[in-house]
Amino acid sequence: MTSEIQKLEDSIKKVHRVAFTPKFKDSFHTKLSKAAFIAIALKAIEKIGWEVVYYDDSNIEAKRKNDWDKWTESIAMSYDFGKVNIQSTSLGNEMWDFGRNSKRVKLFQLVLHNLESELSAEEIKGFASEQKKADEWDDYVIPESLPAPSPRMKPNLYIPLISNIGVSLILGYILAVSISNGFYIIGLFDVGVGFIIGFILSQTLKLGNYTDFKKLRPILIASVILSFISCQIFIYQLYIGKNSSVEIDFITFMKLRFESGLTIKSLNTGWIGLLISWGFLLFFGYYIGLLKLVSGIINYQLSRIPAEVLDFAVYLFIKEKSEDQVKTELSKFGWSNHEDQNYVMEAVGAIGDAQEMRRS
Repeated sequence: MTSEIQKLEDSIKKVHRVAFTPKFKDSFHTKLSKAAFIAIALKAIEKIGWEVVYYDDSNIEAKRKNDWDKWTESIAMSYDFGKVNIQSTSLGNEMWDFGRNSKRVKLFQLVLHNLESELSAEEIKGFASEQKKADEWDDYVIPESLPAPSPRMKPNLYIPLISNIGVSLILGYILAVSISNGFYIIGLFDVGVGFIIGFILSQTLKLGNYTDFKKLRPILIASVILSFISCQIFIYQLYIGKNSSVEIDFITFMKLRFESGLTIKSLNTGWIGLLISWGFLLFFGYYIGLLKLVSGIINYQLSRIPAEVLDFAVYLFIKEKSEDQVKTELSKFGWSNHEDQNYVMEAVGAIGDAQEMRRS
């Protein structure tokens, strides 16, 4: 953000919002056409320093980062026959936005109006024309040749499956030792379990050249559950190892644990606290693991295809070619193998998936 924009933002009067997810809405009118609005709005967002995560012919979504490179607000705007609706929504966990959302909304309006007044009608028309050319890839030059497909192993589900079974058992043992020694931070350890499971799954799917989310997701779920169950079994085994004179079976041991509940420092939270701690492990383990898995699949699908090939396929789709027509064109450049063509289609789809992740 330039000093000019900073001064403009500092001059805006804050309107505070308090809610579970603070947000601020507003609307204004513009003389810009729909195409011109999108083009000039993108220029305004660039000038402010936000990051555009999505736009189409009448909507734009952007996000703002703070000095620690963390998303703070999501700004969404839409154009409807000269009326612009805009909303800024907090992305943190705060319930009070301290007026930040109102500042984002008002700042965009000011910068857009300034650009609109500074630019001539011809300049605005030129920006709209340039944006249309960019969106439709009119300057793209069809290559004379494309990189050849790289040899890939046949997709193998067993590599990520077996790897994650092992990792889940190891994590279960580590958790059991931590809990048995009274060293366990609810939330932090659960997030860590999900991160490690998701990370290992995202790495081993590359080794197995396997990207079918419908089959990888059950592995993730099973891995989190296995970590939880193995943790309880290892806690039982550690207890028996320390108290060899005590004769107790696993079911009875779990009943006793449930009755005694969870003690945090000197506070006994009872069976409710124990259930909550188990729920944290299962929920956060799955949710964090899912994010890592999805991003891992997307990154691998994109990495399998050379950029030149991916650009060519995207260009053809933008020019409204069907999937069969795109595959026919790819075959002319040496991409005739059915499996290689499917990898290209997956990569094209991964671009949209990556965009959806950035929006969410």
